[in-house]
Amino acid sequence: MAVLTGWDYFVIAVLLISVVLGVVRGLVRTVFALAGWVVAFVGAPLATGPLLAATGWTLHPLFVLVLLFFLLLLAVRLLGVAIARALARVGLGPVDRTLGAALGVVRALIVVAIAALVGHHLGADREPAWQHALSRPLLDALVGWVEPYLPSRGGATQTVDARRPAPALSCATARRGAASIPMSADPGEAPSCVESSAS
Repeated sequence: MAVLTGWDYFVIAVLLISVVLGVVRGLVRTVFALAGWVVAFVGAPLATGPLLAATGWTLHPLFVLVLLFFLLLLAVRLLGVAIARALARVGLGPVDRTLGAALGVVRALIVVAIAALVGHHLGADREPAWQHALSRPLLDALVGWVEPYLPSRGGATQTVDARRPAPALSCATARRGAASIPMSADPGEAPSCVESSAS
């Protein structure tokens, strides 16, 4: 009999919680809940300055920013609730909840993909809990899909290459270069050279 590991319990828990929330809230309320955060984060900073200038309020800008943030968040969420109730009245409630469950599955896969990617980079994929997990094919597939879109680590290689010392000049080349250095230049700035051994 197969034994569930910690990763299996994590995947099952995330999937169940996300799907149940999707069914309870429905697609419309879930989408508007996410949109509320976006509108609040973007709209509150943009509206704070014009609102203070138009009203002449002497309130602290940070207080107005926080107030606008929660007002926008609440307004968008209430709009989502109103639309969801309107859909339920016309008989589209089951469709809304079914689509909410589908969105819950997508949301769960995103959460599991992030956790699996972090675990992969921390070496958790070499542990028995990952190797023996029934959900291992899903974890490996999610890591394989997401990893190609991550930024490459080419910058680290370039940094190491930039620190390599420059190759030494031959004495003949160094003397020709030293002849072009102005007399006022510091003699210590002359390039070093290496005498080539006779073959």
